[in-house]
Amino acid sequence: MVRNYQKKTKQQAWSVDDLNTAVAAVRNNESVRGAAKKFGIPRATLQRHLKNTVQTPGKLGRFRPVFDSVFEQELTQHCLEMQKRFYGLSVKQCRKLAFDLAEKNQLRHPFPPSEKMAGVNDWMSRFLKLTLREPSLQV
Repeated sequence: MVRNYQKKTKQQAWSVDDLNTAVAAVRNNESVRGAAKKFGIPRATLQRHLKNTVQTPGKLGRFRPVFDSVFEQELTQHCLEMQKRFYGLSVKQCRKLAFDLAEKNQLRHPFPPSEKMAGVNDWMSRFLKLTLREPSLQV
């Protein structure tokens, strides 16, 4: 998995709001081609969304995050709470906690079941970069 991906194409240059507006316009008797041109969305994409065959609108690629923002926020709060109580979690403990959380909630995950831990290079580095490394406003 690429950790520092930089987008190089103009694929999905439209926003999800534009897509929803275009779908609403087509449902209000505007032509598909006209709405696609007006909002800058490919016609085939607009047709797929009109047929409701898209599972996650606004997402490109096959890789999905393991946890949604609610789970990541809970895990972040737990790690910070443990740190405030002077029992900070090590990287290994945090990885085990993430694996247990994914297993208990029956989430699809790419973590190896033999190790019973989240991946250190992919998941943990992204988790640290996005959640724990941001400066907190609490003192």
